[in-house]
Amino acid sequence: MAHLAYAALPPYAHEPYGRPAPQPVTVTRQLRATDTLLRCVPARVRRQLPPQHFLRATARLGPDSRPAPYKLGR
Repeated sequence: MAHLAYAALPPYAHEPYGRPAPQPVTVTRQLRATDTLLRCVPARVRRQLPPQHFLRATARLGPDSRPAPYKLGR
């Protein structure tokens, strides 16, 4: 994932690191393959991915405890 994140950076962001970036066609193909792979994970499994203590805290505190963009200004 770190390699893919680095490869997806814009060209000017690669210069400070001094490492060449893969070709954009290659990066696009890898991003699409990753997207397809992650979309294959069933929804019921995706919902179980957060650690149980997050799920218990949300259940205890209620749905209003979840972060949302409109709450950031408070």
